[in-house]
Amino acid sequence: MSAATLIAATGLPPTQLERARREVLADLAGWAARYPVFDPARFPALALTTAAHLADAPRADRALAALVSLWIIAFDDLVDEARLAGRALRELAVGYTLLAQAGPDRAPRAFPPPGAVPAAAD
Repeated sequence: MSAATLIAATGLPPTQLERARREVLADLAGWAARYPVFDPARFPALALTTAAHLADAPRADRALAALVSLWIIAFDDLVDEARLAGRALRELAVGYTLLAQAGPDRAPRAFPPPGAVPAAAD
């Protein structure tokens, strides 16, 4: 589905959707500094998708949905690219679960710990 089709399908005023998209994008950019495993190239599409589906939701709810989605994407990339395996992968899965339960405002400042996982650009 193209961005234009997704935007049209929401039936929302473009200004509302754009505001929500910008907020999600800003949240994602802030997390990129905290979590180097995130791939910034994925942010624009995720921001638009989150905004389109949750434009009427409070910003905190959109932020949590985007963060959980981004962790899923990052974890999938780590598995697909075989950058982690075995115990390290299991520990990361436990940590991701805790992050999703905590929410973006209570997530650790740096997770996984620096050096535990190769950055997305590596």
